[in-house]
Amino acid sequence: KHSVKLFSANIRDYLGARSSQSNINNGIRQTIAQAPENFWVFNNGITALTHRIERKEEENKITLKGLAIVNGAQTTGAIGSMDSPPSPSAFVPVRFVCVNNSDRDLVSDIVRYNNSQNQVTAADFRSTDSIQKRLRQEVSRIKEAEYEGGRRGGFGSAIKRKPKLMPSFTVGQALAAFHGEPSTAYNKKSDIWNNDALYSEFFNEKTTGPHLVFVFSLLKSIEYNKSQLIEKSKSGSELTNLEKQRLEFYRLPASIFVYTYAIASALETIIGRPIGDYFALSFGFQTTPKAALKNWTPIVSATSPFTRILSKSISDGLSKTSIEDGIQSFTQQVEVAAESQTLAFSRFAKQIRNPSHTK
Repeated sequence: KHSVKLFSANIRDYLGARSSQSNINNGIRQTIAQAPENFWVFNNGITALTHRIERKEEENKITLKGLAIVNGAQTTGAIGSMDSPPSPSAFVPVRFVCVNNSDRDLVSDIVRYNNSQNQVTAADFRSTDSIQKRLRQEVSRIKEAEYEGGRRGGFGSAIKRKPKLMPSFTVGQALAAFHGEPSTAYNKKSDIWNNDALYSEFFNEKTTGPHLVFVFSLLKSIEYNKSQLIEKSKSGSELTNLEKQRLEFYRLPASIFVYTYAIASALETIIGRPIGDYFALSFGFQTTPKAALKNWTPIVSATSPFTRILSKSISDGLSKTSIEDGIQSFTQQVEVAAESQTLAFSRFAKQIRNPSHTK
């Protein structure tokens, strides 16, 4: 009846079941079907938060006001998604904790310390964050786009591949690289979600759903450019000297993130106007991630010959000074090339949209 609303305070929804011995949720389903009378002994049970508990001893009842399962989403989902109800001999232990909504620290600690059965990632603990909730809603308005915002799972039993998903960690890395922290994107992808200061630097009130698509599609366009070179190299086709230099660059660690930052730094030259707020850049709500990637393709193609300039930045250990020196030289090359790329740059500039939440 209530579907994933049961897990409103949880860091995850139901993650689905896979037919393998190592899959916990599949084991839950087998136990409830094959040994229902022992289920309460084998299962850790459910922990749920509630606003009020009333005992009615004469009716042998406990009445709850409000319910949010903070541990036991997998138990609930595994049983609730079965083809038929379990045996009446099956029981599930439940622990109810009455809490006040205003005590957010306590609620957060209860959620954190009650989740250990399925592996918890750094992004999971941001899933109930108001910014992530807003970003999920905004991305849901964009066709062919899906963003979990740290929240994994759903209510179905099957574990499904999500071809349109923008993974939370990759989005965080794209944001960090685009906004001037390629070293953080490469070396500290978990810290982006764990560290409050880093998290608020990239996920804040200025961050919008369309902007996530904007930076994510740039990263994917660079990855696509890299894969094309690798495929050409493996096919036996002769690479030009420039292509060999680009491939050498792409084989360096963090190259994709450094290149993302380089293109972001050259965007004023590319679009031909000052940029007051880089978080305001997007292709709007009407552009799918696939279309956004196509928008970036000519920009990546036009600037990729200059990636050799960035190689030293990586070779020097991604030091801030070295990166900025490389970015400055890269930007200068883009300025020189702008005259020959007028058409491609002007077409790209026309795709930039106002990221207003209402448009």
